[in-house]
Amino acid sequence: MLPKATICLILLVSPGQCQTTLPPCAEEVIIPQSVTDIPYRAYFNCDKLVRLVLHASIASIGNDAFSGAVNLTSPVSLPGLNVLGSNAFSRTAIPSADLGNTLTLIGSAAFASCESLRWVNAPSVKTVSVSAFANCVELKDATLHPALETVGTQAFTFCKKLVTPLGISGLAEIPHRAFFNCRAFNTSLDLPNVEKIEKEAFASCTSLSTPLVAPKL
Repeated sequence: MLPKATICLILLVSPGQCQTTLPPCAEEVIIPQSVTDIPYRAYFNCDKLVRLVLHASIASIGNDAFSGAVNLTSPVSLPGLNVLGSNAFSRTAIPSADLGNTLTLIGSAAFASCESLRWVNAPSVKTVSVSAFANCVELKDATLHPALETVGTQAFTFCKKLVTPLGISGLAEIPHRAFFNCRAFNTSLDLPNVEKIEKEAFASCTSLSTPLVAPKL
């Protein structure tokens, strides 16, 4: 059997070939210290992958890098991350994501359908792209930049346990279904800067107890 680090390097050289190169016993992948960028589809649909060991120097996670690794249950800690691509961890079973203090944008559907994800720490993120956390049904806490600039369509749709994420009071626009079915929103929504709220942006937010306050509408 190849050493785990060697297995990792083979997969990085041959993106998208997980099913043919990953031995059945390789449930754990260790990313070597020499690797700072995880490329496109490096571990796409690796359904045998359970444990992932990352390191602090990883700067970039490419599109679909771990998408479909449905049995991946390791917490994600990436303190030096600068780029998080579309669908990077979508359809995985990760319980948490600590994304450090340098990442400013979360790619589209980066964590979509991560049904075990409970908390996210990304205090420098100002842009949450389309469907970034869609269907994260267990997500309770999302620490983002206190002055978010952009939230994409369906960014938090069906995040049924999410309490109002940090920073939305500064948004100028709330797009279609951005917070659809966020049933745990139980605080007043004071949106002093919002100029446009699209259809069903807060539909089915059944715990909202007070009217939305948006003086610029």
